[in-house]
Amino acid sequence: MKTKQLRLEELLKKYPQILHLESGSPQTLISGVSGVQCPTEGSLCFAANEKSALMLKHAKIGALLIPQKIKLSEMPEYPVLTSSQHSLAHALITQELIGRHPRCFTKPGRHPQAAIADSAQIGQEVTIEAGASIGERVIIGDHSHIGATAVLEDGAKIGQRTIIWPSVFVGYNCVIGDDCHIHPNTTIGSEGFGFAHDEKGRHHRIPQIGNVRIGNNVDIGANVTIDRATFDETHIGDGCIIDNMSHIGHNCTIGKGCVMAGGFVMGGSSHFGDFVLCGGQVTVTDHVSIVSGARFSAKTAITKNILEAGDYGGFPIQKLKDHIKTKAAMSKLHDMRLQLKALQKDNNNE
Repeated sequence: MKTKQLRLEELLKKYPQILHLESGSPQTLISGVSGVQCPTEGSLCFAANEKSALMLKHAKIGALLIPQKIKLSEMPEYPVLTSSQHSLAHALITQELIGRHPRCFTKPGRHPQAAIADSAQIGQEVTIEAGASIGERVIIGDHSHIGATAVLEDGAKIGQRTIIWPSVFVGYNCVIGDDCHIHPNTTIGSEGFGFAHDEKGRHHRIPQIGNVRIGNNVDIGANVTIDRATFDETHIGDGCIIDNMSHIGHNCTIGKGCVMAGGFVMGGSSHFGDFVLCGGQVTVTDHVSIVSGARFSAKTAITKNILEAGDYGGFPIQKLKDHIKTKAAMSKLHDMRLQLKALQKDNNNE
């Protein structure tokens, strides 16, 4: 893993809204980042609370970053920074020092064991690893990386600075934007689930001839499947994050900035607005529409249109505060049943 060296003053100048130097010299040189369990010499170490910070009292780190609300009773010898947005500072500083992703990539170039069609258009400083298959008329933007055994079918388009991890499949005519990360074993543009049925109950495939279009700065985890559309396109908006083991059906549209945690499933022809957040194992049935700004707790089953932004949970789906009350009542259901039975018995005896 390659790391850069930066002086604290460079970080303070770049992120003045979220970083403040509490003690120490801004000229301190930082090399890499670390956590409280494995502090490394010269690194910027992240501590989320005072207990964690005290664990580093005698560590030989370069500097410490803590949330602004924490007040240390004794300042250590190394510099201390505070942030009003600790997680955001963690993300931005780590990207500054080790890049958006810490994977060690090979140098740009085409591995001799990669299969690349003559009609493919490969940009500058592109890496194509061993066993990758690049089809006819494929376009790959500058500074992108195609991992080992990845498959880009005919007509696929990959933007600039996008990382396609090993064993990713990108189907024909599918489009992936700039600065995306597609993690291993993910399939973009699998056959949409479309069938017609005759009077004898036999199933007849409806050919799916659309594509998948993924916006810029999208992060898609491992083992995700996104189906191509029947005619038009399945669309994932800019800035979305899709966690591992998720599935998005054909003809779906997802707005910008949406987040779907692991195990998310979305049926065909459903629509998300912008900045929709879904916890783990949320399930969306087909042909439903979700308004921008809606948020769903883990294992929620969305079976109807959600037209009002807010927090939801459960099945049948409820406003989250009502869902929490329902779950609390469920734990007492057995006792309530016994009480009701006793009341009925007393009533019958009168």
